[in-house]
Amino acid sequence: MNQLDRIIMLYVDFETRVQKSISQFFGSTCSACRGVCCKIDYCQETRESLFLSKLREEYQPAASYSDETGWQSETGCDLTTGRPPVCYEYLCDEILSAQPTHTHRYAVKVLSQLISHVGKRAYRGKHIVEICEAEELQRIALSAFERRLGESSAAFHVIETFYENTFFSVREWGKLTKIVSAPKEVNLKR
Repeated sequence: MNQLDRIIMLYVDFETRVQKSISQFFGSTCSACRGVCCKIDYCQETRESLFLSKLREEYQPAASYSDETGWQSETGCDLTTGRPPVCYEYLCDEILSAQPTHTHRYAVKVLSQLISHVGKRAYRGKHIVEICEAEELQRIALSAFERRLGESSAAFHVIETFYENTFFSVREWGKLTKIVSAPKEVNLKR
């Protein structure tokens, strides 16, 4: 397995885990919503990004891209992998206001940034989805990618544990702040 294949495999595995959690935590809110936060411009990024195109080649979506609706169907997004990071980053007011505490809102914000964190500074300061040249994609530093993936995975585990136990330990706090700085309102101890 070459380096790019390994990066793709690791990325897809992590994206799938994050996507399942987001669907579990917010699926009922999103499915009841009549607003459309998804835009065709976001879907277009999947066709413009060399990395996201590679993911689609490896992991074929169940449906075809539509020039009118992108990857959106009546049941939501048809992409199981290779969604643009913005799809994870966006948190509507309803999702944020439904969180019972500042700490919950912080956990949600960290969760929304995990995919973006994995792809940061993949090659010469570019995010992995911004790389346009095949040779640059081949030059992604696997060690740096795996380090960011490890940071995101550690934070993801902390968030899963938080939603089970509703608290962060002091030891776990630093794993989250590597992804998103904590606001002063967040109470570390409970």
